[in-house]
Amino acid sequence: MHADDDQMRPPLDHAVRLYAAWKKAGRGGHGFGMRKTGLPSDTWIDRFRDWLSVQGLLKRPR
Repeated sequence: MHADDDQMRPPLDHAVRLYAAWKKAGRGGHGFGMRKTGLPSDTWIDRFRDWLSVQGLLKRPR
C-alpha cells in the first residue's frame, strides 16, 4: 500500500509494475494472501478488520 505522498517512488507507477510482475508470475488471484501458511502474516486480515473497527468503518447504519 502506498500513500500519495510516499517519498520512495511514485505510488501508481510502482503498483502497476508490481501488478504486472505478479500477473506474469501467475500470482495474485482472487483471495490471495488468505491461505494460512504458518507465518506471522497469516493474521493480516484479522488485523485489518481490527483497524477498520477502530476507524469506525464497520458500524452498521441504523
